[in-house]
Amino acid sequence: MAEEKKASKKDKTNTILTIALVILVIISAIQLFQFSAIKSKIASAGSLSMPMAAGPSDSGMVSGSSDLPEMVGGC
Repeated sequence: MAEEKKASKKDKTNTILTIALVILVIISAIQLFQFSAIKSKIASAGSLSMPMAAGPSDSGMVSGSSDLPEMVGGC
């Protein structure tokens, strides 16, 4: 009787693991299709010439790295 309970518990564990694995495979397949759809949209959008937004000519950023301090923070 104890052996039947162990076997039954082992079967339940295997069934749960199998179901979890199947769910993960299905989710991975869905993500693969979504990724390929996004990739094709990006590829088709990259071939179009889209106007860039005009920003201010002087953004206040330092163009060279020579004016930057050597150490920032730390001990």
